[in-house]
Amino acid sequence: MELNKPLTKRALVARVSQKLKSKNLILKKCRPDSDLYSDLGDYYLMNLKTLAIETMNVDLQALANELGINTPESPE
Repeated sequence: MELNKPLTKRALVARVSQKLKSKNLILKKCRPDSDLYSDLGDYYLMNLKTLAIETMNVDLQALANELGINTPESPE
């Protein structure tokens, strides 16, 4: 049994989203065909209280590391 299996992107997003709930933030994914994709990037953070965009162009792997989520390898 391999203990340090890499997380799938879906699992990583779920773990990051769970950690962000306590900070009243939500991780959102921008669709590539959206007019705002060039500004927002793949992922962005939104404040749940103000409904304002907190951070654009979020690096999912870096955010996971910042939140203390162990990620043995980058998701594909």
